Amino acid sequence: MLNRGLKITGIVLFILLALAGLIVWKYDFPKKINLTYPAVEFRPGDPSTVDKTTVTVKGTLHRKLFRNQSFTGKIEIVKYDVTKENMMRTTFYEDTKSGWGVTVYLDSTHDATTLSKLGILCSSVQSGKQANSKA
Repeated sequence: MLNRGLKITGIVLFILLALAGLIVWKYDFPKKINLTYPAVEFRPGDPSTVDKTTVTVKGTLHRKLFRNQSFTGKIEIVKYDVTKENMMRTTFYEDTKSGWGVTVYLDSTHDATTLSKLGILCSSVQSGKQANSKA
């Protein structure tokens, strides 16, 4: 039979471990991103379509333990007005090409709300790099 002090210590330790586990499970280990890149758009095989632009990435990469990563914020491509609208959360699904997510913008500038899919993002954070854009 355990003495009363040891029982109380065990209960308190169990509660503290459970709380620590809950905090780690809920915390999303956010990583702020604020980057601007020069970019080129072109159609393969047609050099006359080369057009320079700029891509700006501002937001937060959320990296919850044992779950899919996600990005909230904005990825703005200067030549596309739709990217100035609200970008929906992009979730990187590990079972889809090792972390691809769809980039969707909510365009409410017209009479009706429109969803515009602009491209695909690929997260390579698990290997220590930042999110890369694939359009």
